[in-house]
Amino acid sequence: MSNKVCAATVTPNDVEQSLPEYFLALTRDGLPDVKIGAAQCLTNLYRAGVEHPRISAVGQLLPAVLKIVKDDAASGRCPAHGFRIVARLVEDDERLQQIAANFGVRNRPVEPVLLGSTI
Repeated sequence: MSNKVCAATVTPNDVEQSLPEYFLALTRDGLPDVKIGAAQCLTNLYRAGVEHPRISAVGQLLPAVLKIVKDDAASGRCPAHGFRIVARLVEDDERLQQIAANFGVRNRPVEPVLLGSTI
């Protein structure tokens, strides 16, 4: 694996020395592959029931992963890994599903797009 892929702009000393906090910082400030890897680690911890204030799916993790997906799509990268992480986070929780569905929507109606239609 290339050092360029693994290089991160955040070091463990930049946060409170907690692994979940370090992973969360990487979801914001790491390179694209690092962001996805950190989000996957946090998702696995969350789904395993690890209790830590930074692993709150609603408060920190879900918004971070949704931003990664949005940023990847905006930059032309395929957000498939991010989609899988979002699906894993929200699969058992209707409240999280609703939050994910409304991410980035601010008081504006969403126009439905029919399959097979052109935009």
